[in-house]
Amino acid sequence: MVEAPILIPRPETEEICYFAINELNKLSNKKLNILDIGTGSGCIGLTLANAFPESIVYATDISSKALELANKNAKHNKINNIKFSESNVYSNLSENIKFDLIISNPPYITQEEFNDLNESVSKWEDKQALVAKKEGLAIIEEIIKNAQKYLKHNDEIKSKKIPQLIIEIGYKQGPSVSKLFQDSNFVDIVVKKDLEG
Repeated sequence: MVEAPILIPRPETEEICYFAINELNKLSNKKLNILDIGTGSGCIGLTLANAFPESIVYATDISSKALELANKNAKHNKINNIKFSESNVYSNLSENIKFDLIISNPPYITQEEFNDLNESVSKWEDKQALVAKKEGLAIIEEIIKNAQKYLKHNDEIKSKKIPQLIIEIGYKQGPSVSKLFQDSNFVDIVVKKDLEG
């Protein structure tokens, strides 16, 4: 279910869900801790919780209205292995919880890009879920810079080169985001194009 003004999931978001599922399916142990930052309607977190019922998905959002909707969606789909909490990126998370995967579809467009959006998006969807400062990179940068504190050391993930941080980004942001990953000591950085380019 989706409701205005919560961001409506796009096909590109579905693609990162399936990419994450395909990667995590390479693991022999599927009892994972997964963090979905900026869950919105719960699309990513619920998809992963459903795909990996032995795992626990922690889904956060800055919007209490979004979390209410995500919780409704979890109940509607009878998904119980997901925990919702109100948090601005990592602000309300304990550093004692470590994650095998952090995944996010954060706000990544600029104010100028927002102004050019079709009215069906700009009028009905939450601007806070779409627009970020610093050329659309502010939230992405915060996620990347602080991720290492929350990522679990998992030998199987490392040996199979399974990504531990997956972020949906804008089509022009690949080089800038790659640099943010490098600056935060990530290796094996991959930028994948989705169906939208």
